[in-house]
Amino acid sequence: MMILFESSLNMIKYSVYIVPLILMIILSISIENASKKMNIILKSMKITIIVIGILIMIEESTYVKLNGHLIKTEIIELFEIILLGVTYVIITIFEKGVKEGTKTKITEEGIILMYSSIIGMLISMEAHNLITLFLSLEISSICFYILALNKNSRKVSIEGGLKYYIVGGIASTIILLGIVCIYKSTGSLMYTDIFITLMENGKVDNIAQMGLSLLVLGLIIKLGIAPFHGWLIDTYEGTGMLMTYFLTITQKIVTIIILINLYLMIIAYVTIQGLNQVLLIGIIVTLLVGTIGSLRQQKLIRFIAYSAIVNSALLIMFFVGNNTEELVSYSIYYLVNYIIGLTVLISIIMGLNKNREGNIELLGELKNIWLNNRVVGVCFIVVLLYLAGLPPFTNFISKIILILPYIIEGRLYITMIILFLTVGIMIYYVNIVKILLIDKKQQEERGGVQKLETYQMKSGGTIIIGGMLWIVFSQVYLDEIINIIKIIVAISN
Repeated sequence: MMILFESSLNMIKYSVYIVPLILMIILSISIENASKKMNIILKSMKITIIVIGILIMIEESTYVKLNGHLIKTEIIELFEIILLGVTYVIITIFEKGVKEGTKTKITEEGIILMYSSIIGMLISMEAHNLITLFLSLEISSICFYILALNKNSRKVSIEGGLKYYIVGGIASTIILLGIVCIYKSTGSLMYTDIFITLMENGKVDNIAQMGLSLLVLGLIIKLGIAPFHGWLIDTYEGTGMLMTYFLTITQKIVTIIILINLYLMIIAYVTIQGLNQVLLIGIIVTLLVGTIGSLRQQKLIRFIAYSAIVNSALLIMFFVGNNTEELVSYSIYYLVNYIIGLTVLISIIMGLNKNREGNIELLGELKNIWLNNRVVGVCFIVVLLYLAGLPPFTNFISKIILILPYIIEGRLYITMIILFLTVGIMIYYVNIVKILLIDKKQQEERGGVQKLETYQMKSGGTIIIGGMLWIVFSQVYLDEIINIIKIIVAISN
């Protein structure tokens, strides 16, 4: 009876993936009224996300399906819930933008592509077979390429989308080449079989080392690690603020969990010559490029893109450490803090309604926030300092605990370089605080307040309040939160 119930639950779950997609496509064709069509599709997607989330939480935490092609653990379940939560927030903002008729313009085809990418990402998280992983990644990647052109009337959008397609294609080719090398060496595509074969041989041959290295390289290219970062800046600038948020967060969530799965199941137990050194150099170069590049940015969206590059480097630091479970736990904690901070930041920017159509685009415009709405200005400053990692905020602690294991291991030179660059990262966040507080004062002294555009907070209040509560309570219950994440990682390993 129990087996029958679990089988029925599995069928319901995967039906929930496909059936809403078919219904959305039918609705987009059959309903003529554009406004009504968008409202129905958006509400349908929100309901679907809620249903999928409920099914994920009520089903067993660990399972193996499709003859081992899909596997689920507690850590995968955590990442799936985070992904669905982020998607729900984005769809809610899109829905409010559609009702206003002035912001976050998106077509029903864009919503369908977003949902299709979510299906691909959910499957790739649970993938336990390299071909299943590759195909599910390509499903989401193809959707991302088209979503990057959601403002295709702009030249910068077309250019960014084309760069994304070319670099994404190269990354996919590298991943596929790595899979071929692994299969040639081990004769299997299943994670467990690959691990057993490598352990039985006693050492990893050159072909297997090359395959695993290429697999990791292809994945970090998708993250935008330097020197493979140039495409990301132009792509994000062309997609718009909200779509940039969607691409940034979802790609990080999916790529990091795939890297964690590979690391915990295979890579942590084998020796791959040169991989750690190459990744460490990539992390340092990425921190350097992200810090220097962000300092000369005037556009807010490019600033967020450089911030995404820097945080990608910090998130993969578990690859070059020796304490596997601890470093993975700290990376997950840092990712959660980054997601919440960026969500609040985007909510403030998207929620502000200027007296002319459009969003805030330049850093210089931020001084108007403080002059128009002090409460929102305070929240904005708190979130910036939180993302910067300044004490006493928990993001400071999350950065320190990412670096601390390297001090314990005696890698002082590496630690000092990363600490120096991490301090440099804080400069561009503090620079925005300076724009809000000092530049607005200069504006007041020149008598320019009357010439300012008026800003009103029309939406995003719930998200901002929730983010502020997390910032407060995550400091009070810091140890408890980290211990919960450590338990999840330990159970999943």
